Amino acid sequence: MVSAIANGCSQTISGSSTVTVNALPTATVVATSPICTGENAVFTITGTPNAVVTYNLNGGSNTTVTFDSAGSATVTVNAVTTSQVLNAISASNPATSCAQNLNGTATVVVEQCACHNDPNTSTAGLPVKHGITLLKRAGADNGNWPMLRNSAHTALESNVKGFVITRIATADLPNITNPVEGMMVYDTTAKCLKLFADGVWSCFNTPACQ
Repeated sequence: MVSAIANGCSQTISGSSTVTVNALPTATVVATSPICTGENAVFTITGTPNAVVTYNLNGGSNTTVTFDSAGSATVTVNAVTTSQVLNAISASNPATSCAQNLNGTATVVVEQCACHNDPNTSTAGLPVKHGITLLKRAGADNGNWPMLRNSAHTALESNVKGFVITRIATADLPNITNPVEGMMVYDTTAKCLKLFADGVWSCFNTPACQ
């Protein structure tokens, strides 16, 4: 309650005013990572319901997405071949006209995953003529093994044993004289299968279709 004086007259005045402080809109971005080449990169943004978020992908042009009533939105980049980064620039709330800048980011790392070609079903392939088995079967009258296996030079079979190829340390690889293209060993130092190709030994760790 206050009083006002004008021209020698005074009067008591009563009244009040309220200033409402609205919360600033928020937004947080997350992503599922890593993914395989060719899959979709999916970013999930959550925050203030019905807010509008400005963002860009990989530093490109800004664009917007609007949250639903639950405060969520999804940004999908289809069939990616390189890693994707979503940068959240700002958030605004149309209901309150409040806005603020953001500095959130999320990255989807794209990896080269295993590649599987469809099998060749146009021909049956040639029966395997040689094999070693520990399952006590062999011949046309005893499981038709190994003839039921196709398109291999030899077949190995066991339910209690593993197949071990040559094991050698990295320092000893030069002791293999005249290695041939496609030769394989297990490197006990690098702990990987190594192939000899183009004049060097390399770990076999990048699956790809050939």
